[in-house]
Amino acid sequence: MTAPALTPWVVLRIEVEGPALITTLTGPVRLAALWCWRRGNATPGCTVVEHRSGRVFSDPTQVDWLGFPTSVAVQELVEQDERRGLMQPVGAR
Repeated sequence: MTAPALTPWVVLRIEVEGPALITTLTGPVRLAALWCWRRGNATPGCTVVEHRSGRVFSDPTQVDWLGFPTSVAVQELVEQDERRGLMQPVGAR
């Protein structure tokens, strides 16, 4: 019995459910969300979906991560943390 083929990460999209609509993440923000999902820290309200079929993924081991730009994803996470830090009052840090 052969293992099922893995789905390439490049065909996945991240959908975030908001109060009024669903938003699809793009660019480095998408990469950061995929990286978090892969590591078991998915953002609440995020769904990983295969672009063409609409298949929802719940298991990162079903994905082929070859060529994933980890450094871009991690850099985006660092920048998000910095932005959050700048938005906090000084006494809250």
